[in-house]
Amino acid sequence: MAAARSQTRLASWVDLVGDLLQQPRADLPLREVVDALGDTFGALGTWHWRDPDGSFGFGSPEVIERFPVHEMEYWGREGLVRHPLVRWFAVSGDLSATTVGRVPETVSPAADRQLLREQLRPIGHDEQLALPYRMNGYVYRGFVVSRTGDDFDDDDVELARRVQVLLTLLARQVTVVADHDRLPSAREAGLTGREHAVLQLLAQGLTSTAMARRLGISARTVEAHLAHLYRKLGVNDRLVAVEVGRQAGLLGAVPPSLPPGHGFAQALEWRPEASN
Repeated sequence: MAAARSQTRLASWVDLVGDLLQQPRADLPLREVVDALGDTFGALGTWHWRDPDGSFGFGSPEVIERFPVHEMEYWGREGLVRHPLVRWFAVSGDLSATTVGRVPETVSPAADRQLLREQLRPIGHDEQLALPYRMNGYVYRGFVVSRTGDDFDDDDVELARRVQVLLTLLARQVTVVADHDRLPSAREAGLTGREHAVLQLLAQGLTSTAMARRLGISARTVEAHLAHLYRKLGVNDRLVAVEVGRQAGLLGAVPPSLPPGHGFAQALEWRPEASN
């Protein structure tokens, strides 16, 4: 019975993502996805993000009553690195969907789990199932399904991992569509397709070794592409290359973490400069 129910729930996701893939877009349909996650798992679906400057936030299809907004700065400055799921994804490198309860205590000590319970159990969101679809250095994008009470069972986690594959595919299409809009600028700047790809990965904060793995080439070849890229952009380091690339339209403007028209009933964010 449980297996049949999981297959039915998965089939609905295949249909949903299949329909979305036939309508290429430059932004993920965030509200549509979190609503579907909520229906699938019988819990609240939310979207979460973190950027290289330490900014982070989330979007919810409903207002979370009594959410401790005053604690956003704490989570931005030190709380996130103690979150069991954030630590697990960062330490293990395994981005497979999982829950707080499945993170080993060797990665997340009891004190950190207790902190999470104290913060989120009063508002009913201490049991969390995370489905990340992008994590490069300090950049994070993912969905979370949360509730209180019992942890999500093995069938839920298995289903979440299959849904995660579909969401990652959808996110990649969004990236391709957005990148396609910038190709003319790259050609005008004299960049080859591989140099443009290196610049994009550079903007994501990847190291030369990480870029080599992503592109299927050696780190030495990446360094050669970087040297050509710097020469063509007239720069000498990575940070300036990214900034010049943005100004030239090679990377586009920095997209808002929560795109206009996201449709969330509650959207909270914390930015370092806002608290100084």
